[in-house]
Amino acid sequence: MKRYGKKINAEQTWDALQAQVESNRLLHQKSRPGIPLCIWGEHGIGKTDLVKTFARQQHFKLVMIALAQFEEMGDLLGMPSIENQQTVLKKPAWAPEGFGPGILLIDDFNRADLRILRGIMPLLQDGALLSWALPPDWHIVLTANPDHGDYQVTTLDEAIVTRMLHVDMQFEISAWLRWAEKQKIPQDLLDFVVFFPELLGKGRSTARTLSQFFFSLQDRRVLETNTAQLEILAYGYLDAETALAFMQYWNTKRWRLPNSDTILESTSFTEELTPQLSYLLNQETMRVDVLQVVWERLLFRIKTLDGQLSGKNLKNLKTFLQMENLPKDIRKAWVLELLSLDKPGLEQSFREPIWAQLLL
Repeated sequence: MKRYGKKINAEQTWDALQAQVESNRLLHQKSRPGIPLCIWGEHGIGKTDLVKTFARQQHFKLVMIALAQFEEMGDLLGMPSIENQQTVLKKPAWAPEGFGPGILLIDDFNRADLRILRGIMPLLQDGALLSWALPPDWHIVLTANPDHGDYQVTTLDEAIVTRMLHVDMQFEISAWLRWAEKQKIPQDLLDFVVFFPELLGKGRSTARTLSQFFFSLQDRRVLETNTAQLEILAYGYLDAETALAFMQYWNTKRWRLPNSDTILESTSFTEELTPQLSYLLNQETMRVDVLQVVWERLLFRIKTLDGQLSGKNLKNLKTFLQMENLPKDIRKAWVLELLSLDKPGLEQSFREPIWAQLLL
């Protein structure tokens, strides 16, 4: 199986893209071409969307092409034209124009014909082809699927591979959940992924199709009252096993995770949260991975709070960390993570003798 680069999650891929842009700008200052970044990964994990979102948030221009649509070299170089009684090549209409910052996104590039891949090699190495060159502050980013037999891709030789920096983007539940929460996808939908992470990446059930499914449920009436329509959407976007699991999940109300704001702001922690937490902390049904997601969400919420935690926040946090049946090693790890945060009042609040005993 051929794929290249360090295995990293989506957030780390974003950082790698940012770093490569900054590195290329330094090369441009020395009159050297930038080095393309190639993002490898399975289908549907968000490679293309990540680059498009990066361009939008960073206010970069974006040109996106799919080399698989190119059938001849004229698609790359442009078509001949007669100017001043001379035959010249006019650059193609898709070629980037104007000063950057900008990204030329070559999507699924290893699905192209080998002849096209050979033709694009000068662009990858020098940022230019025979008839045109990338304008200043433009950067090349490519996406690719692994060459392991499951995809109809062209095997690359080392001459092409060595013209790029490579990263291998992996789907990671926690990173995807953080992205999904920013997209305002309801938590009761995201909790399905937390309970059944093993279903993601199977056939049609990918981060992409799951996002499409959840976005299609903007009308909550479908979720609450229209079971037939909900099934049509579930089986339309996802494979049969995942769709069936979702329908069972949705109809079983015990699978609901406590919201971070509820944990911090509840006026009656025990009454409001015990029903949700009792299932998670049951010795027979305990899912440590699910508990960890609840904690990661809570920790992220604490990090993003402005100022220090209120007295109610601290009280609820202590109640949460003293939950019965919570494994001691998990409690200790969570408290240490919490104390490592730069939040005023946290360390002082946990100086009580009971915490020293709980952490022993």
